[in-house]
Amino acid sequence: SSSSSSKGNARLLEHFNVATFYDKLEDQSMHVAAQLAQQRTELDTFRERMFAQTETIRGMIRDLDVSSLPDLGQNEFAESQRLERELLESIQTCLASLQQGGSGLVTLASASTAGGAAAG
Repeated sequence: SSSSSSKGNARLLEHFNVATFYDKLEDQSMHVAAQLAQQRTELDTFRERMFAQTETIRGMIRDLDVSSLPDLGQNEFAESQRLERELLESIQTCLASLQQGGSGLVTLASASTAGGAAAG
C-alpha cells in the first residue's frame, strides 16, 4: 500500500516542472498587477470628479447672494449655518481621507451620520 502511494507521488513529481510553476506564478502576478493598475486609474478618476464637484460647491457657496434669500428667523438661520458647517466639515474630512489614499466615501458617510446623530 505504501509502495503504491510512493509511486503515485513519484508520478506527481514527474509532472511537476519548476519552469511551469514560475510561468504560472508570473501569469498570476501580471494579472494582479493589471487589476491594481485598473483600480488605481478608477480611483484617480474618482478623485478628479470629487475635486471638481467640491470646487463647484465651493463656488456656489462663495457666490451665494444672501440678500436674495427669504428673511429667516434667528433659529432657522442658526440651523442653516450649523448644517452648512457640517457639510463643509464632511467635505473637508472626505478630501483629507482622499489625500491620504482612503476611499473618502466611508469617511463622508460616517461624518454625515455622526453629524446627524449629534444634531438629533
